[in-house]
Amino acid sequence: MPITFRYPLSVINNVTDTRFDFLPVGANLRVRPLVPHQPIIIKTMELQKAIIQLNEIHAQITKTEFYRGFRTIPVALTGITAFLAALIQPYWIAANDPPAFVRFWSLIATLNIIYISVFIVYDYQSRQTEIERQKARHVLKQFSPTLIAGALVTAMMYPIQGDILYWLPGLWSLIFSLGLFACQPYFPKNTFWLGVYYLSASSILFMQVPTHQSLHPWGMGIVFGLGQLLAATIIYRELESNHG
Repeated sequence: MPITFRYPLSVINNVTDTRFDFLPVGANLRVRPLVPHQPIIIKTMELQKAIIQLNEIHAQITKTEFYRGFRTIPVALTGITAFLAALIQPYWIAANDPPAFVRFWSLIATLNIIYISVFIVYDYQSRQTEIERQKARHVLKQFSPTLIAGALVTAMMYPIQGDILYWLPGLWSLIFSLGLFACQPYFPKNTFWLGVYYLSASSILFMQVPTHQSLHPWGMGIVFGLGQLLAATIIYRELESNHG
């Protein structure tokens, strides 16, 4: 009786298979597959193609569904905060003190960002499906450059001080409008007009730079206060009134 040895097909064909082919000792080391491996390769390619198609469908679904992490009341409160800050500003800082103006409104913006972030994190944790969480991550990736750009512009211009600080309110509004445009696929369609509003407001603030009126408290108060109230209205009418 000849002595035989075992050689797994998985080593040769790179296919998981528990069956073995047997050769007598002294024979040429040649493994004979029990079944052709070509159909297995074809099925593997078809599986990979199906996975790619599913990922594409998943991405399309994510883009067609609106992001619901922003809620009416929190967004509206940020607008009210802007109006209150405009009322308080004359009592806290001097009329012609650009550095104090920048510090004051940077503080207001930071508090509002932290406030909104709490609701976004809560919404993310409460989502039941991976699609909804992935949508939240997409929105964060799209909008986070806006926040980073605003912070960097402020940090770079503040040490220079002087008349250059009069350009900051317009730049803030301009950068914010670009962030809204970037997130347009995930927000209701009327958000586009909100971006147009902030873009137009930035032009008005830029035109007020020569007269130093761009640092007027109601410049920031009206632009961002009214803008956030408009955003809250859009969220309520297009996302919450019919869907809860």
